[in-house]
Amino acid sequence: MVLLEYKKGIFPHREKERSTMTVFNGKSVCGAAVCASVCVIRKPELSAERIHIEDAPAELRRMAAARCIAARQLQEIYDRALDRFGESNAQIFGIHMMMLEDEDYNGSIDGIIEAENVNAEYAVSRTSEIFSQMLEAMDNEYMRARSADVRDVSYRLMSILRGSTEDMSGIPEHAVICADDISPSQAEALDHRSPAAFVMAHGSTLSHTAILARSMNIPVIIGAGD
Repeated sequence: MVLLEYKKGIFPHREKERSTMTVFNGKSVCGAAVCASVCVIRKPELSAERIHIEDAPAELRRMAAARCIAARQLQEIYDRALDRFGESNAQIFGIHMMMLEDEDYNGSIDGIIEAENVNAEYAVSRTSEIFSQMLEAMDNEYMRARSADVRDVSYRLMSILRGSTEDMSGIPEHAVICADDISPSQAEALDHRSPAAFVMAHGSTLSHTAILARSMNIPVIIGAGD
């Protein structure tokens, strides 16, 4: 259970601030009692406009360049995680690097670009949805949790293709971080902000974020609902 208290502000006809307590029920992954400010982060949806392109080979080269940048980024994250959290936890990002090289995943993206003459962003978005839904439909809970890793890798590629970056500098230190879901990449990037806890609307106890949070000694609540 998560208790979030927020100030409603001072009204002209009131002398004191009033605060409201909102209760969210979820499942504890790594439990503890914390008291901290709340910070809600929202990641843009992993979707892209379908745009017709005339030069499919040029778009494939653009996609290949994005993969190279993503590989370098993931290697840097792996090295930092290895230093801070040990080899077993750093391997989470090793799996992301393997996913980035997966023939089926890349074949789907490149195939959509070539067959439909569409932009790389759309091809990544569509492939991410296909693979995520396939994993989420599996009976094995561990495999269902891997859908979050597919989305994390896909989001990284989309960000590179769009020329955008996720800036964590504005997030306060020692805050309870609330989000629909928190990716392993976000969890690693938030480490230097020393978060007090993670609260997620969705998520899984077998997700790589949950595993990484345990090594970071961060309490986690999942399934708190929209």
